[in-house]
Amino acid sequence: MTSISASLFFSLYRLLVWPMMRLGFTVLGYFNPKIRSGLMMRAPDKHGVDPWLNCQKGLRPIWIHCASGEFEYAKPVITRLKEVSPSTPILVTYFSPSIVSAVKKFPGIDFSCPLPWETPRALIQFINWHQPQALLIARTDTWPEMLRQAKRHHLPTLLFSATLPRNSGRARGLGRLHSRVTFQFLDHIMCVSTADKEVFSGLGVGERAEVAGDTRYDQVQARLRAPKPLKEEMFTSNSCPLLVAGSTWPEDEAVLIEVASQMRNQVRFVLVPHEPTPEHLADLQNKLQNRGLKSVRYSQADAWPDDSVLLVDQMGILAELYIKGAFAFVGGSYRKTVHSVMEPLAAGCLTFVGPLHHNNREALEFKALGGVIEAQNAAEFVTLLTEKLAAAHKSGDENAMPQMLFREISRRSGGSERVVKWCIERLSR
Repeated sequence: MTSISASLFFSLYRLLVWPMMRLGFTVLGYFNPKIRSGLMMRAPDKHGVDPWLNCQKGLRPIWIHCASGEFEYAKPVITRLKEVSPSTPILVTYFSPSIVSAVKKFPGIDFSCPLPWETPRALIQFINWHQPQALLIARTDTWPEMLRQAKRHHLPTLLFSATLPRNSGRARGLGRLHSRVTFQFLDHIMCVSTADKEVFSGLGVGERAEVAGDTRYDQVQARLRAPKPLKEEMFTSNSCPLLVAGSTWPEDEAVLIEVASQMRNQVRFVLVPHEPTPEHLADLQNKLQNRGLKSVRYSQADAWPDDSVLLVDQMGILAELYIKGAFAFVGGSYRKTVHSVMEPLAAGCLTFVGPLHHNNREALEFKALGGVIEAQNAAEFVTLLTEKLAAAHKSGDENAMPQMLFREISRRSGGSERVVKWCIERLSR
């Protein structure tokens, strides 16, 4: 990328592209509550102070940016940074309002705020105020002006847990030009896989890219090492292995209820709806009853009878439930797109998914290893689950699958340590 091409790009970006994007946000904000909330959270307070300047000046933090759900990749990095350097402030910026609550609750963050507007004025003001020591970006959310100003202010910059499929719009056409200009300002890129590194390298990154893994594996393992307490009296029976179905939607539950009705004497089922509203739980209980299945609600029961399905109506304990299971099912895969399979795999569960799982890298990788099983429908689910039960009984080694999964998860871990090591080395120069 020549300096003339980059200059032309930024001229067009500042004069045309960003103003049109800002106008689009404003117009869509009238119709979309989430976009409107994103605009409102960037509004100055009653004293005219922008939200990204509402803190002590010159704290010299490490600046970590994540768009929204990418915060999951940042969590283990924040935790490890605070372990290595407790006195170093952590500043987190985000793009979407949906992540605000999770960021504010997470320990180790000294200040958080929305990412400033993508203008030289706002970003220069932001950087001069905070005087960050480095900028770490989780996953994908690279903004040209943000990175250009970071480079001008001599901030070391790192994109971590980075992924970029070959068919991504950012790797083709005008998106390719955008990426080449933007990525030139990154000092280093830690990619999830070799395939990702090849795509980044093809966009002019060259030796600045390396394969360093996915930091979410560290977060999942940390979560499972410090489980929340469960009502242990509910899990005293060992009459049958447990299948924990997490983050389920009605389309998933229609299949699961059929499977549970056919395998009630071989597997005990735990259903954890993605949206456990009173209305949905009542409807789910009625559907179970219509198939001749009893059910109990986790929050209301003191025991879980062997002949019933456990309905979990409490948020935040899915990881702990996976620890109890031998099998798992991950919701969304009979609806639209599967949720993350990392937690059940890290807990050692042989994990079932429906046909709509190709959005998920880990589901595909562990499917090739035998740790994720695809079932097209209820009949195939019953057949496959019956086969797995018979195989485990025949071999007499019920720990073989969990041990394989633990090894694979461990092999993929350590990305957070690599990020922190890079950061500390750069700051010590």
